[in-house]
Formats: sequence, structure tokens, C-alpha cells
Amino acid sequence: MAQDNHGLFEHGSELENNQLYVSERIRDNLSAKGVPLTKQEVLLLLSLVENNPVIFSKGTNAVSNKTKEDAWVRITHLFNASVESGPRKPEQLRLKWENLKKNARKRNNKIMRNNAIKENQTQCMLTKLKTVKPQESKKY
Repeated sequence: MAQDNHGLFEHGSELENNQLYVSERIRDNLSAKGVPLTKQEVLLLLSLVENNPVIFSKGTNAVSNKTKEDAWVRITHLFNASVESGPRKPEQLRLKWENLKKNARKRNNKIMRNNAIKENQTQCMLTKLKTVKPQESKKY
């Protein structure tokens, strides 16, 4: 049996077969993942979601879940009619919406934490300034 260019294993060996299987799975997963949304597509999605207030409903009963599912199907039809990058499924758009919300919450929490830290530092400095006695001027 011949060896590969790197001399690591023989062709047809179990190691080579495992590597081919893994590389095929990686390729299949990448192709199944799809192309990321462009900024314009994300803005379109935000606009479509904004115009469907049922998406923001907190209800989780069977009727509201069905209404939300129908809304995502309508959003998907409108989205796919407006873009040329290829059709998306309702599940993909909904997942993107959920990820956008999650990332916005993370950014907001980080900003709030940073603001709280800055405010705490300012308060500490003000407290120090109040406790420091002014130096008495010496008369000669």
C-alpha cells in the first residue's frame, strides 16, 4: 500500500477512512448551516418583526403559539420575496431574531455594568474629596 504525502498512514487504512468520514461530516454541516444574513437582510427582518406585534406576545398557550407560528410563516414569505440570497425557513428567521435579542440583552447588561462601575468610582472620589481636610496655610 502507498503512503500519503505526509507519510502518516497508508491509503485505505482505518485512520484514513475515519479522517474522510470526519471531513465529509464537517462539509455537510457547513452546507446545512447556510449563508449568514447581510446587514440589509437583518434590517428587513427587524422591520418585518416590528410590524407583527403578535411576536412580542408573552402568551404561551396553544392559541397564541399557533398565532405566533403563523406570523413567522407570513414573515418568512415576505422576507423571501424581498431577498435574492436564497429562501430561508421560518425556523432560521426565528432563531436569528432570538439571537439578536439575546445579543442586545448582553450588550445592554455590559453597558449597565460599566455605568455602575463608573458611577461607583465617581462616588468614591467625591467621598475622598469630602474627607480630605484643606491644608491650612502657614503664616510666616
